[in-house]
Amino acid sequence: MFGFNWIDGLIIIALASAFYYGIKIGVVSLFFCFASFFVALFAFGWLLPHIYSIGDNSVLAVINGNLVLAAAVLAAIWGYRLGRRMHAKLKHHLDWHRAESLVGLTLSLSSALLVVWLLAAGIGSLPFGWLSNSANNSFIVKKLNLLLPAAPTVFEEFARYVNPNYPLQVFDKLAPNSSIGIAQLPSGVPQAVRNDSSRVVRVTSFGCGGIVDGSGFVVSKDLVATNAHVIAGIRHPVVKLGSQGYVSTPVLFDPNQDIALLYIRGLKVEPLIFSASPLSINQTVYAAGFPKSIYRISPGRVLNNYPVVGSNIYGLGSITWPSYELSVNITNGSSGGPLLKADGHVAGIIFAQSKNKPFIGYALTTSNLMGDIQKLGSSINSAGTGSCYKG
Repeated sequence: MFGFNWIDGLIIIALASAFYYGIKIGVVSLFFCFASFFVALFAFGWLLPHIYSIGDNSVLAVINGNLVLAAAVLAAIWGYRLGRRMHAKLKHHLDWHRAESLVGLTLSLSSALLVVWLLAAGIGSLPFGWLSNSANNSFIVKKLNLLLPAAPTVFEEFARYVNPNYPLQVFDKLAPNSSIGIAQLPSGVPQAVRNDSSRVVRVTSFGCGGIVDGSGFVVSKDLVATNAHVIAGIRHPVVKLGSQGYVSTPVLFDPNQDIALLYIRGLKVEPLIFSASPLSINQTVYAAGFPKSIYRISPGRVLNNYPVVGSNIYGLGSITWPSYELSVNITNGSSGGPLLKADGHVAGIIFAQSKNKPFIGYALTTSNLMGDIQKLGSSINSAGTGSCYKG
């Protein structure tokens, strides 16, 4: 009746085990175990990148991650054994032994809840449908999220390297009037833009040698728009909307215009509204999305409005993109998110950042996207997503 699910059952079993072992092992063993683990984790995490290097950053990140974890586990085993010896000596002092067991029980339960909190945050953000939803819907996890701050993003560099679909970074020539710096960006976000957050989604999946991550937004009650390069090579991207995950079906994939549409049966979320007028130079805009898997709204300004000529997402052909050049702070994971006006209406879709100048990004105008939605109509047929995007 409290809304418990099977994840809560596993948590209760884990807490019962923590209760038993907290009393049996005591605080000294737990302290040495945890202290050794975290000291080794941070020490080797800092040391290894300075010892050797590998040309392939993704391989280096995976090797370092595994070596650091192995070293931390070995250190924890050593710390546990040292703590057990000290615990055995305390048994001869009855009062100390009881106090040590009581503190160990407290530490064990607290540690178990901390691990549950961190694991739930990790599982909830991974490209799973039912598993992520179960973790996010857990009664105990919900209570922990209310009592504790947002779980930290751990090993961001590792996550960055295992995400194969970075935002496009193809433009190295800026418009003549691209002179607005980050210091001149507007501050504050209008309420109308904040209200759009419930219709901006994270698009993610396992595939292409890592975890694909990007953004998107609801354009009809069953459709989500994103960039083609975000889902390239992925058969069924997972769309994260709030705490829920949905397995989607690509119904449009256009590698030339870098547009994709995802169908989600029964989504029934009110879509964002497209702007009826184009943006003007120096107009304030807001890039919404999930850079590094965290929802953010980044204020910016329009620097220019002109067609960009380049190749498609696979580096083929000569394509013209109707686009806006922006002064805005975007990064990995921003691709596919909406570019919003102050009234909350969609004026574009984020798809690229400058290759040689920070805080310069690009958004496609909505003309091609709106045309694709109209052409699609009510016919829902799955579309192929080509090969993986290599950046």
